[in-house]
Amino acid sequence: MSYKLFVFEGPDGSGKTHAVEEMKDKLIKSGFNTHIIRLPSPEGILYHDIREILQDSKYIDEIFDSEYLKTMVSNSMARYGYNLDEFRTKKESLLQTLMMINMKDVINDKALSKLKNVDVILLDRSFISTIVYGIKNGNPMFMEYKSSDNKIDLIYNGIEIDKLYYFNIGLDLLLKHASRRQKLKDCEENDKTDSVLETHNLYNIIINKISDQSKIMRVCDDLLYEGNEVTLYKLIYEKIYSDIIEICKETDE
Repeated sequence: MSYKLFVFEGPDGSGKTHAVEEMKDKLIKSGFNTHIIRLPSPEGILYHDIREILQDSKYIDEIFDSEYLKTMVSNSMARYGYNLDEFRTKKESLLQTLMMINMKDVINDKALSKLKNVDVILLDRSFISTIVYGIKNGNPMFMEYKSSDNKIDLIYNGIEIDKLYYFNIGLDLLLKHASRRQKLKDCEENDKTDSVLETHNLYNIIINKISDQSKIMRVCDDLLYEGNEVTLYKLIYEKIYSDIIEICKETDE
């Protein structure tokens, strides 16, 4: 593939989404045609259903109660070898399955080849997030990743990831950001202390299972946080940008 694929991963509120925007601006100014893909992607199938479930979990019941929605979702899932009826008694597994299908629809050779003259693709979240939140929600499809010693390859749907940037900003900042979002009544369930702790721990477990650790940058390693978030994230952006430029230069050579 002619492009380089960089993934930004980490718990909600870790700063990865803002970092993706910063990297796009910096890379474009440096002459790299840069494209962002956010997951779930509006460019992929089942996006509407995923957003509805995220906003109101009762939407899952609507899928099973509405023949139109049921047929529409079933047909989309069948393309990837899934049967909606399998989830009638495992509704907690449905969301992660829809996320994986949406991801497969946008992260593949055919879809990415349509991006003309793109040098760099920045992926906001990946299958790593789906695994983490799948385990957190008790989805049996993903529980083996938590308990087994099997390694995880940074390859999804035949596409190899060049580098994964893991936002390991620490519990103090994660809890601070969660408290801030909770006051705004945004994602309240995920912002509860127990939920933040569980997500943080699961990310560390899954990140450590990745087979090629050389392809991971833990963005806060060797960076000192002394209470100034602006300074911390400025250092993070500089660290990631330098790394991306280095990888792109190696390819050119």
